[in-house]
Amino acid sequence: MSAEERLPEFSVRPRFQVESPMSSTEVVQRIKDGLKACKKDCQGTTAVRYAIITVPERERHFWSPHLTTTIEDHEGGGCLLRGLYSPAPIAWTMFIFFYTTIGLSILGALL
Repeated sequence: MSAEERLPEFSVRPRFQVESPMSSTEVVQRIKDGLKACKKDCQGTTAVRYAIITVPERERHFWSPHLTTTIEDHEGGGCLLRGLYSPAPIAWTMFIFFYTTIGLSILGALL
């Protein structure tokens, strides 16, 4: 199996980059149009050169994915779309809370 055929290594928060010949405003507009067209399958918000796409509330779970994208213009035309898949921010907050609680409990037991 060649290097091009192998799957990328496992990542908790996978990232991707896609170059597009369209401008950032065109990409954001297409994302807005796509979100309007698929209301039952996904939801999200957009801003200038930024978009967040999530699972609808009624189907969302603690572990549901959350896609954050940023769109950067190139000097020669076109743009670069960067994406980051991750759990919802509340999941990371709870993760840190539990680790802090466990850490402080262990520290308290050692003193």
